Amino acid sequence: MLLALAFISMPVHALDFQDCLNLEKSNAPLAAQRDCYKNLASRAEPQAHEAPSPGIAKAAQDSILLSEWDPEQRNPISTYRQSYFLPISNSSNPNNAPTSPNPSNSVPYSYPLDNTEAKFQFSFKSKLWTADSRDWAAWFGYTQLSFWQFYDPSHSRPFRETNYEPELILSKRLFGDGQGLEPRLVNIAVDHQSNGQSDPRSRSWNRLYVQAGVEDDDFHDGKLILLPRLWTRIFKERDPLQDDNPDITHYLGYGDVQLIYVNRYSISAIARIRSIQLDYSYPLDGIMKYFSPDWHSDFDLHLQYFTGYGESLIDYNYRQSVWGVGVSLPVWK
Repeated sequence: MLLALAFISMPVHALDFQDCLNLEKSNAPLAAQRDCYKNLASRAEPQAHEAPSPGIAKAAQDSILLSEWDPEQRNPISTYRQSYFLPISNSSNPNNAPTSPNPSNSVPYSYPLDNTEAKFQFSFKSKLWTADSRDWAAWFGYTQLSFWQFYDPSHSRPFRETNYEPELILSKRLFGDGQGLEPRLVNIAVDHQSNGQSDPRSRSWNRLYVQAGVEDDDFHDGKLILLPRLWTRIFKERDPLQDDNPDITHYLGYGDVQLIYVNRYSISAIARIRSIQLDYSYPLDGIMKYFSPDWHSDFDLHLQYFTGYGESLIDYNYRQSVWGVGVSLPVWK
């Protein structure tokens, strides 16, 4: 009985298996024996809602990728790729007569395009499903890129090309201790891209891709993000004469890699086998404060340079250099 009383007054954290055996050997009340083994077992069970380790908590707070792909974010729609409007986009050599190995997709020359046009892109994603662990999530992504011959009133300012790109993405977030360059993300996606045109201007393809996300949360007073991606073309037409662009992988390759540095400004480089695109953005607030201290804007000044093949789908096999200036919405915060 004295041993049982000692058990009752003993702190739970001080219990061990020998204490329970001693209760059993001393013929202590069965209730005391049961409580001893029950408390011992509860200490061995993992806690369902344990607080994350300091390293994981720091990574989740500091990481841009973990934040952007957080399935618990409140907004139903969030940023995906860059969204921008470039009222000036100047090409070194516009593609006046797009071609394809498929004779049905070679466009006859009609009229000379303006070298300068407007270019804009908007992109978003929305969560479709989340696992109980909150590490896995499914997303719908959408990106639309348009090229507008705004400075050509003689031809009614036509939209030269628009590319539509819906995606289904399965995303896995990865946590580390927030030290150095660490993996943060793996995306597996099915991607469709087309320009919504009829022959001979029709261009389209479907891809299955895998993308990794690596990040350094403290790189020279900023953040460094690396997004390598590999893809394979799927649902391809077996008959080349039914394929809008049978040699598209020859020019756009089987993957790309994006390198991003974020400080107050951001610099992005997207490289493929035969092209590179550079983007630079800086908060307009930081510029306009010199002219108006009360100025406030949610937009960035945006500069862009592209050189190589495939600025748009209709130009997938056409080489040109293009520079542009405009505004954008911040993506990497």
